Amino acid sequence: MAHLARRCKYCQEPPVISLPYATLSLCSAHFISFFENRVVQTIEKKHMFRKEEPVCVGLSGGKDSMSMLSVLKKQGYTVSAVHLDMELGILSEVSRKIVTEFTGAQGIPLKIIPVRDEIGKGLKESARILKRHICSICGMVRRYILNREGLSHGCVATAHTLDDESAFLLGNMYSAQTDYDVVHEPVLAALPKFAKKVKPFCFISEQEIRLYAQIQNIPFVRDRCPYGSGATTHYYKKAVDFLEEKMPSSRLRFYKNMLRQKAPHKKAETISNFCAACGYPTTKTTCGFCRLKEKINENKNDGR
Repeated sequence: MAHLARRCKYCQEPPVISLPYATLSLCSAHFISFFENRVVQTIEKKHMFRKEEPVCVGLSGGKDSMSMLSVLKKQGYTVSAVHLDMELGILSEVSRKIVTEFTGAQGIPLKIIPVRDEIGKGLKESARILKRHICSICGMVRRYILNREGLSHGCVATAHTLDDESAFLLGNMYSAQTDYDVVHEPVLAALPKFAKKVKPFCFISEQEIRLYAQIQNIPFVRDRCPYGSGATTHYYKKAVDFLEEKMPSSRLRFYKNMLRQKAPHKKAETISNFCAACGYPTTKTTCGFCRLKEKINENKNDGR
């Protein structure tokens, strides 16, 4: 835990957070200002989008996506939101209520997409039929639908945090999967059938986001998904957290160094084949999403 100074760097108020990477201890008001300016600077320096450009935010209901939508709206960006209802019981019910009420109060256009309408069944039913872990299906469905929505809006923003990015890159290094580093760039340019994807929170830690949400009274789902506890990403996050505790600011240094040092990959640009069913880029005759739908539909009358 970083040491808190007795006073905020800019005033006499007691600080609520210490940020070693910026050599700052900040009170609530100055932290909010610092946080929002950092998001805007990331957007501008990485040329993510301009204020007049429409941006579709993937809104799960968690602290990260809710905070990101709130910041973008407050800073005058042209935002809309898309929420995927994965039919995961009370978790999905609470998420849907939170995002609906928040976007309604803020005057933000919201599109809710039930996963059943997309693949024919709920997520748990689909996992049973396909004999696959829910997380693998959820990830594929989310990527596909958010990309599709981004194509119609010009850009899709996801709330990937510094914790997410550094943990994923550490996992790639551990698995020697360096060819996939490109998917965790702060900006992925638009390609045929691929929407532009941006990550305004990529340099901001989950600790900062949680505090921002609390101070701003932003509602968010506090329960974790009960099906994600076995994901390997959690172990890499714990490893990065341990290093951050022992060496403050190491998480941010690691991520920035990886972005600077790795060679650019252009793997996505080599895709020349498109799905026969939906037109989505794929290396096979049909994409993974359409194959998933086909398998589920084959089992619609399965009475097990």
